[in-house]
Amino acid sequence: MGEAAPPPYLSRAIPTLTAAAERWPHVGSDYLYPLLKQHPQLAVQAGNAALLALAIQESADTDALEAVETVLPNGPHADLAVGIAAITHRVIGPRIERTDNLRLHATYRTELAERLYRAGFHERAADMARDGVEIWRQLADDEPFFNAPLLASSLNWYGAYLAELGRREEALETAEEAVALNRRLIDGDYATSHDEQNLGDALGNLATRLSEVGRGAEALAAAEESAAIRDRLGADGVRFSVSQDATAQLNLGARLADQGRTEEALAATEKAVIGFRKAVEVNPAAHTFDLAMALNNYSAHLFKAERLAEALAAAEESVTLWRRLILKSSLANEQGLAMALFNLGTCQVAAGHQAEAYAATEESAGLYRKLAAGNATVHDERLATVLCRLSTLLQSEERYDEALPVTTDTVTVLRRLVATDPAAHEAGLAQALFEQCMLLTALERELEARFAVEQAVDIRKRLAGADPAAHLPRLAQALYASSLLKYNMHDDMSDVLNTLSESMVIYQRLAAADPETFAHTAREVRATFAELLPEAEGRSRSRQFGRAP
Repeated sequence: MGEAAPPPYLSRAIPTLTAAAERWPHVGSDYLYPLLKQHPQLAVQAGNAALLALAIQESADTDALEAVETVLPNGPHADLAVGIAAITHRVIGPRIERTDNLRLHATYRTELAERLYRAGFHERAADMARDGVEIWRQLADDEPFFNAPLLASSLNWYGAYLAELGRREEALETAEEAVALNRRLIDGDYATSHDEQNLGDALGNLATRLSEVGRGAEALAAAEESAAIRDRLGADGVRFSVSQDATAQLNLGARLADQGRTEEALAATEKAVIGFRKAVEVNPAAHTFDLAMALNNYSAHLFKAERLAEALAAAEESVTLWRRLILKSSLANEQGLAMALFNLGTCQVAAGHQAEAYAATEESAGLYRKLAAGNATVHDERLATVLCRLSTLLQSEERYDEALPVTTDTVTVLRRLVATDPAAHEAGLAQALFEQCMLLTALERELEARFAVEQAVDIRKRLAGADPAAHLPRLAQALYASSLLKYNMHDDMSDVLNTLSESMVIYQRLAAADPETFAHTAREVRATFAELLPEAEGRSRSRQFGRAP
């Protein structure tokens, strides 16, 4: 007969014994490590903190840690992610040192990279995966039949890690290489349905990477090809797990939404939500993250479809799940909660729940500030969006003195973004500077307001030169605001009227093309010009102007 399993209550002793072994080494050598070598599952049952404590203990017995590592759960595990990564990290180094087998070197690095990634250590995961990819390349050159599929898989994962670090172009190149390699594999003489499934997975990953760099149409094509492969394999009798199907539907829904195909996106994402609910019933630790993400996407699609009550309910459930995940591992889940809170705030504003919307958006901003402090490249763009929303909510309640520092922070973040990608972010910076000008004007800080609006005018003139249709309306708006500030600060009237006339000419042109949108403002600007024109002949200034429209 086999040895009886230990009573479950013994797992509760592992944290105590681990702490005692740190102080009294004989407790480890005489009690803890023999127990773990015989029953390593006790460490897993003891939980995340116990695994982490074991991993960081300098005097821990290597054989005991190796035994524990063999019984760690595979795949995602919200409850144990950090502990799993820590134990794996501790044992991988000695394993690599003990062997000259390059295939084992690559395997160990690939496994550790995945576990570091799931625990939220994205930079370390990418470094480890990069080393693994280079070894797999060498092995695939020597023995392509055995090693090319593993190179393709490692490239797929490596692309995801790079994307998490904001290295989008590198991530896209890696994903494209993975797809190309998988295509070659299915064209071979010994291709199997598993190879086709790998191509489908790689195409799904490529779709996400294409979307991240703004190539939405190509992203949708890749996602649809991935879905077609799965449909064909399914018709041939290949069975996929519920979570695999749900992941594919979630990706397809996101790409359809990017292209404005909201109803189709809703249908696909609803299937993903249903699938992940089933998966969570079986294994909540592995799939609660997926369900939280799917619900957030589902809420966004429902909102676009003007199904507000359902969107709000989905957003609230998503936030609840993310809060639960945060208790397990803040590092891996803060971004998800920040995103879900912003989405919840969007729904609450539309539902008229202003106070709740402000609270959710403020919490989201706090999380994104923290995330951007750790990695501005990844999180600055989202932080700027959330700060802009927070300022808008404050302005709607005329809390201008509170809105101003938020908008100033938005300008700071957008300046960083413009420094790395001006084409993508200059328009946003110009708008933030204009908002800053309006707030400073409301608070009677006109010199600072003028400095902000002049920067906005400079940027918008440059952008309008390249794309008039997109940027002339806001250039006219900024010029009008600038002219009023110049007037209120007693500038030379010729300068005031020159700036005002620039705005007037643009508004007249816009009103001729789109009277419904611009005719009213064009009349207002023309009336202001007519009122100020006599002053150029030396008459006294008639009044103080307020904010521009």
